[in-house]
Amino acid sequence: MKIRDFVAASTRPSYLSKRIFFLSFFFLVVAASAAAEGPAARLEQLAWMAGSWGGPAGGAEVEEVWLVPKGGLMLGLGRTVKDAKAVDFEFMRIEQQGETLVYLASPGGKSATPFPLAAIDGTSAAFESTLEFPRRVSYRKNPDGTLTARIEGVRNGKPVEIKSGAVRLIDWSDEKLPKECKF
Repeated sequence: MKIRDFVAASTRPSYLSKRIFFLSFFFLVVAASAAAEGPAARLEQLAWMAGSWGGPAGGAEVEEVWLVPKGGLMLGLGRTVKDAKAVDFEFMRIEQQGETLVYLASPGGKSATPFPLAAIDGTSAAFESTLEFPRRVSYRKNPDGTLTARIEGVRNGKPVEIKSGAVRLIDWSDEKLPKECKF
């Protein structure tokens, strides 16, 4: 074998190395797209959450307010009051990201933790994170018009569920607002 033939053969990609490269690339693309996508959903599907909600939970008063979906975003805030003192608060938002939704929670004003959409239907939505706790945040509008919020996960190796029910204090959906309040 001449040196020229040896150099040409050693620098030419073999069939096997090409195949390994393309298979690796394919699996990388599939894994990345699966991780980035939740169920297809539009933010407007969560319009039933808009309003001011409140009720008792564990000896405290819990309030949660959600603005109507607009501009690809829903904004929310929550407050827990016990013995006439605020003991907890949280800023929340749900964003349209591509064809799906992401819930972002900022408890106590901390950096936002993303919870991509896991499931949605006409009266409920569930979002999941990679954390042990909270792992799952879900909302459900009940037939009687109340709202159930649920936080689930694992703490110290044991399953934990925090569930609160709320009544609508103020309905902020567009069809309920006076015309003076509409933009």
